[in-house]
Amino acid sequence: MMNSTLKLTSWKKIALLFFSCILVVLAGCEKASPNKSEVKDPAQMPQIVMGARSATEQRLLMKISTLLLRDHGYRVKEMNFADSSSLRKGLEAGIVDLCWEYTNTVRMYIHKKRPIFDSDLAFKEVKEEDGKKGLIWLTRSDFDSSWVILMREDLAKNLNIQTISDLARYTNQENVEIELQSMKFAINEEFLRREDGVKRLNEVYGFSIKDENVLAVENNLLSQAVKESRVQVAVGWVADSRIKKFQLTALEDDRHVFPPYHVAPIIKQKTMDSHPEIAELLDNISKKLNNEVMIDLTYKVEVLHQDEFAVARQFLIENHLLKK
Repeated sequence: MMNSTLKLTSWKKIALLFFSCILVVLAGCEKASPNKSEVKDPAQMPQIVMGARSATEQRLLMKISTLLLRDHGYRVKEMNFADSSSLRKGLEAGIVDLCWEYTNTVRMYIHKKRPIFDSDLAFKEVKEEDGKKGLIWLTRSDFDSSWVILMREDLAKNLNIQTISDLARYTNQENVEIELQSMKFAINEEFLRREDGVKRLNEVYGFSIKDENVLAVENNLLSQAVKESRVQVAVGWVADSRIKKFQLTALEDDRHVFPPYHVAPIIKQKTMDSHPEIAELLDNISKKLNNEVMIDLTYKVEVLHQDEFAVARQFLIENHLLKK
């Protein structure tokens, strides 16, 4: 009986010792665990508002930036604007923290100054002018999103039109071929209103285009309208990936009506002061951009109908810019 009691007492001691060890370990783990107040609440992370115009290349640039900023802990809200004017108002009003802009678009359309055909000088001038307003231009990319005049290749060859001057001379003829007397132009609404748009095109080339022959068309339908012969001419963009697919030709800008429109991010000074890391992140994107890259990205979205976010993410992965 005594031996049984001793054995039972020993087991009790072992059990007490075992549970004591467990309590010590748990206490240590609890001490090592971060306090709930120290855990970062995603809702408390800084929010950045990205703005973009209604164009494929603009949305892609916004989404590339959004994904990279989110990968570094930022909350990003995306805002789409109808045109350059509304986007700029949002930026100056503080509704938007940053966006991607074009050098001579800002130079002529916002600052109301004559275009600069030297790419570096144009960037220097808009950077200095906007700096006075607390808007900081970051690294300029090699992507030049210039306007182009588009025609179907076969029509341009038949009419012997190679330059914009050729087109102007042809459309201004009084005895032009009857079937092309109503040669129609597809233009987006912004180009109709801009100082560097139809107004400047008419000044430099001397077009005499009747209002009834100008058709306001959505951005993503400009090249399509030419392909389907709903219009004979369209004002589009260099980076439109469908130019080659639709067998269109970009007429030579022989009088240099279209200056360079290099793309760069603009960020509010206040935002950059609070989050200087953003400048470096966006600079890394700028360094990877050129016309060939942007045409490839827009081709995937506009022609292959791939998801914009998926295309943006793949771009970041291929360029080793995503952390995960």
